[in-house]
Amino acid sequence: MSASDFDFGEVATSEFMNRGLGAKLTDNSQALIRGLSEGVFSDSDRWAISFACGSIIERVFWQAYGIWMGYFNAVPPVTESEKEFLGEHAELLKELEMPPQFQELGLRLGYLDSATEESFYRETLQFFPLGRQMPEWYPTFQASLITSELLNEAAITSFFLFLQRGDVKQFNEQTPDPNAVFSHLQDDDFTAPFHIDPKRPEPVIAGFIRYTEFLSAMDDIFPDINTESFAGTDQAIPNRIVDRDILFSFFSQYRWRFPAQGFERYQAVLMAFAKLTESEFSRYPAMGIQWSYVETFMTVMRLSRKFFFEFSEDDLQGEEDPLIIDERQRRRRAFNLRIQALRGDRAFGASTSTS
Repeated sequence: MSASDFDFGEVATSEFMNRGLGAKLTDNSQALIRGLSEGVFSDSDRWAISFACGSIIERVFWQAYGIWMGYFNAVPPVTESEKEFLGEHAELLKELEMPPQFQELGLRLGYLDSATEESFYRETLQFFPLGRQMPEWYPTFQASLITSELLNEAAITSFFLFLQRGDVKQFNEQTPDPNAVFSHLQDDDFTAPFHIDPKRPEPVIAGFIRYTEFLSAMDDIFPDINTESFAGTDQAIPNRIVDRDILFSFFSQYRWRFPAQGFERYQAVLMAFAKLTESEFSRYPAMGIQWSYVETFMTVMRLSRKFFFEFSEDDLQGEEDPLIIDERQRRRRAFNLRIQALRGDRAFGASTSTS
């Protein structure tokens, strides 16, 4: 096969759907759907439905973004059985307070005939039209795909399940066993969290540890970059910075796992993790490990806000720094100018030259 015959989109699509993040999301949703049909989740049915629907819809969002920028080739969004499942449970997504865009896409995937056809993306999803494929975006997109595989492990699912349904009072009354936390970090059965006693803190704390790993990895992909040096000059903010801002503005499809009303549960887990960590470190003073609860708390909260949710005004005290406001406004202007420059008439998912 010659280099000219190589189809990057075909290879990338196959990797995503058969081995990568897309495959994990599909496998997880199918495992939950089978369990639901067999009645094995007892009191966890509604949460199993939520995670099954969320996994399918998230996969479709990733597919759509990849097709839009030219990274993936177009493939049907869902199968007939997935379409039927989403249609059956679309109303539950509203009851569970899924993000509005997830509710809307879930309805469309569950009821539109085109949901099993490639034309669905072009007819249903509204992205600003690009003038060409965007190979300069591929490394960031690929890194995000790989990192997001972390969100489909059993341990981190226990954490997100607790945010959805956990009892803070019962959770706080338990004393976590550090050995059990470590054991749950090794669990690779995705459906296990739906069978575990939700009062036990160990799987939840193990999931929180995985959650912090995800936050750290995503912060490496989308670092906070100060552009103050470009203020008051004719020099534009480099495209490599602005392009990441554009991609970051679209990548919210994994946030459905974090419920809007989950902040109190989140704080309880963070406190339990901090107490356990401090206790374990104090057992080995000779190791000389320097650990700060305050610094850890502030870092995790900052990254949680950045990648998962916005805190309410009651949760955030004090006025915002004027320098941060200036930075945001400067980035927004560069963002809008870059989008204007990239606009074109390339059809959604069209295979055009990248030159």
